Amino acid sequence: MATKKSNSTKKVQKEVKTKDTKKEIKTTIKKKTAEKKTTVRKETKPVKKEVVKEVVKEEVKEVKKPINKKLIIGLAAGATIIIVLVILSITVFLNKERIITNKVKKMAYEYYSEYYYDSLKEGRKKEDFERIMDKYSGIGFKISLENISSIDNGKYKEEVESFGSKNKKCDKLNTRAIIYPEKPYSKKDYRIEVELDCGF
Repeated sequence: MATKKSNSTKKVQKEVKTKDTKKEIKTTIKKKTAEKKTTVRKETKPVKKEVVKEVVKEEVKEVKKPINKKLIIGLAAGATIIIVLVILSITVFLNKERIITNKVKKMAYEYYSEYYYDSLKEGRKKEDFERIMDKYSGIGFKISLENISSIDNGKYKEEVESFGSKNKKCDKLNTRAIIYPEKPYSKKDYRIEVELDCGF
């Protein structure tokens, strides 16, 4: 009887042991699969990021094309040349306009002081002369290039012909000086303006 009991206890112990080992095996298998999953996850995440980074870098490389330095230098040089030419043409235009304006002023004053003024004053009383000058102090005496070119038998005729640009000469009637006499109405008491019609 004692041997039967010991055999049955041994069987029970074996069964318990096998059950325990099965449980242990199952738990170790579960642990190992869990560890494998986490390691796979850990390994796959960085791999995915690296792959994405590489793809993005390749796309950026495709978008960024190398800039041609010669092209940039050429464009900068061209823009500089254009700016210089514009400044020069404006300067030449303004100088030419200023030169003609000053010449017209000088010639118109000569015409006014030597011919016009004297013809207005000659044979008139002081009051009559001042009345005329009062009237013209508001509207001015208009002296055209046509008038100027007749000074001293065409003294300025050639110079007047040269006024203007290559495309258009100054209009002899519309280009003029306007002299506004000022009190006390001597030859030197005046204000002068010039209107140019020269195709500038």
